[in-house]
Amino acid sequence: MLAINFELNHFKKMLRLTLRQATLEDSLDLFNWRNDPVTREMSRNTEPIPWESHEKWYEKALADSRKKILLAENEEGKIGMVRFDYQNSHSAEVNININPIFRGKGYGQLVLDNGCKYGFSKLGLNRIYAEIKKTNIPSIKLFERAGFIYLPEKEELLRMELLKSR
Repeated sequence: MLAINFELNHFKKMLRLTLRQATLEDSLDLFNWRNDPVTREMSRNTEPIPWESHEKWYEKALADSRKKILLAENEEGKIGMVRFDYQNSHSAEVNININPIFRGKGYGQLVLDNGCKYGFSKLGLNRIYAEIKKTNIPSIKLFERAGFIYLPEKEELLRMELLKSR
């Protein structure tokens, strides 16, 4: 199984995490994170996700060659996930979701930064983009710090991209 280790000295504390491919055993955790009230509020679709819908989507997503779901974890537990939805062989939309108990501790930046590094180095991506609700200020700042630049807006969503540095 793929495992990539990352470290970040953040707030005078060394943060560590490993990125690995998500498995069926992670389904319940991702379901709970997806239905967290803050996650729902910042999602395109704000309605709670029924278990049956999540289960079908998750199994299909794991089998879909146009998606890559990675789980970030360390000795404290499962930190969050990063997902790439391919638009073509060299471009993908990135989505991240941090386990609610780890929010505000610096892990979001570590997950996003290193998820993008993984996307460029291991998945062969040249472009990673994101669509973020204009009201999701923490995510907007996270993506700005990661080096994403703004694209023309799309309805209530900000669009941002990160290009692979040559």
